[in-house]
Amino acid sequence: RKDTGKVTTATDLQEVGTKLQVVSISKHQAPNQTGGSMVVMPTQRIRRVDTISDPVMGVPLCAVETLPLPVMTVPTDESAISIEVRALNHEMVATMKDLLKMQFANKEQFEQV
Repeated sequence: RKDTGKVTTATDLQEVGTKLQVVSISKHQAPNQTGGSMVVMPTQRIRRVDTISDPVMGVPLCAVETLPLPVMTVPTDESAISIEVRALNHEMVATMKDLLKMQFANKEQFEQV
C-alpha cells in the first residue's frame, strides 16, 4: 500500500507487491477492545494485472488478479548495484537484530510503522 490508511479501491495498492501467507490471527485480549493482530510470511513477489472487486461493506479486501514475478538474484560482482544491495541487506539484518534485543514496550513503536 501507499500509506497505512484504509484501502478503498485497488488503485490504492502498489502495482508490484508481495504475496503473503497468514501464519496466525489473534484477537485482543481485552473484552472491550476491538481488532487484533495477524502474523504473515512473505512467499513471493507479484504484479497486480487486474482488479476483480473493490472492498465493500462486509468484505474489506480487494480481489485482484496477479502474476508471479521472477526471483531476483543479487549480482555477485563488484558493481555499484551489487554493493548497494549487499549494504541494504546488512543494514536490514542489523536492524532486525537490534529489534530482537529491545524490550517489548519499545517494540510497539515499530509495529505501527
